[in-house]
Order: sequence, then structure tokens, then C-alpha cells
Amino acid sequence: MDASFEHPQCQACGLCERCITPFMEGHGPQGGVLVIGESPGESEDESGRPFVGESGRLLRRELKQAGIDPDGVRYTNAVRCHPLNNKLPSKKPAKHCFGFLEREIKQVKPRAIFLLGGTAAGSVLNRPTIGKNRLTKFDYQGVLCSIGYHPAYVLRDCNELSKFREDIRFFRDYILGKRTKDATINGKLFTDPTPKQIKAFTQKVLKNKMPFAFDFETNTLSPYLLGDKLIVMCCAVSDGKSL
Repeated sequence: MDASFEHPQCQACGLCERCITPFMEGHGPQGGVLVIGESPGESEDESGRPFVGESGRLLRRELKQAGIDPDGVRYTNAVRCHPLNNKLPSKKPAKHCFGFLEREIKQVKPRAIFLLGGTAAGSVLNRPTIGKNRLTKFDYQGVLCSIGYHPAYVLRDCNELSKFREDIRFFRDYILGKRTKDATINGKLFTDPTPKQIKAFTQKVLKNKMPFAFDFETNTLSPYLLGDKLIVMCCAVSDGKSL
């Protein structure tokens, strides 16, 4: 390890000179899920905590949607200081910060690691290319981990939201081992119901005055934009059955 890592005021790459919260530590409980991102954004730099900005809110929402408690997750970054304009000038900062990240992983002893973005995946696994390495199990010093797109990437291109959700489900199912069973109606899952099935479902709900909930997903993060498309809609009744 570089000797600079032994000193709390590392200046190896120079990013610390322009940020509010240099050498940002991770935040969250130890011994569970560790999410590693790229670097602190502007909101994180101001607050002193990782993943509290727009990317963090998207990540927490999607983790919760997948059944992973976002408050039970520890969040950190491969690079400890906020880069100017949210752009890393080179691979140098991640290289110099790896000593800090390695030390944190050893200290918190995570059960599983979720690597978001090429910088995190490159730092920990030397696999910076997301497309060909996602949806795959990896091992880092005895800890299972997987790679996914960074939420900031999804915010730049809303069409990639489905892949981001797929990454989270893979992490939940195959890294955490928490595969869930799909809800069904009479033992069957209707992923593309016919008008007749929809009518039968609606009549049953109305006839029995059953409480129900519904949700829908579109191809954008803003579902009321002109040109967006409805991708899926789900209706669930109180007995756990859904369509």
C-alpha cells in the first residue's frame, strides 16, 4: 500500500483541494450489504455522506422496491473526494483511493458487495466494462459480489432503467439469495392477460368489495412526459393475488 494511505490528509491525486468533504468515509451498518459507487457528487460533498443526492434517491427507491431495506445498506465510493464537475480526470484517483476502500471492506466485513459503475467494478474486480460483466457472480476475498449500472447513468438515459432494475434483482436473487415467488391468480401468473381475464379480475374485485392496489411502469422516470410509453401495470388484491 502507498505510504500516503497511512496519513488522513492524502493529496496523491489533488481532488481533495477542491472539495468540501475530502476523504469521505462510507455510511451505514456493518456486516451486511455494501454498495460501492464511483465518487461523491455535489450533494454528497455538501452533506458529507455518500448516495444522498438524486442518484442516491433513485438507488434507495429501487432497492426498496426490490425488497432490500435501503436503511440496512452501507454506502461508499471507490473515489473518496468529489471531482470537479462530477467527472474523474483519469484512473489515477481510483488507483490512489483503493487503499482506503480496501481498508473499509476489511473493517466492515460485508456479507455481499454491489458494485455500481465502471470505476467501482474496475477498482475492486479489475472489470470496468459493465455490459459484459453484469448479471454475473464474482468473489472478492471470499465475499460474493455483482456489478450493475450506476444510478447516475440511468438518470442520464431513462431507457436504461429496466437494466438497472435487472441488476438489483440479480443482486437480490443470486448474491443475497433472496429469490421471491411471483404472485399468482389461481396458481397462474398472467404476465400478458387477455381482455377476458382483466374483466374477470375487475368483476371479482368489485363484486367482493376487495381492497386493491395498482402500480404502473413507463419507459421514463417522468411518467407524464409526452411520448412516454406504458410498459407494465400490476393490480394486487388483499389476499396476495395479482394480475
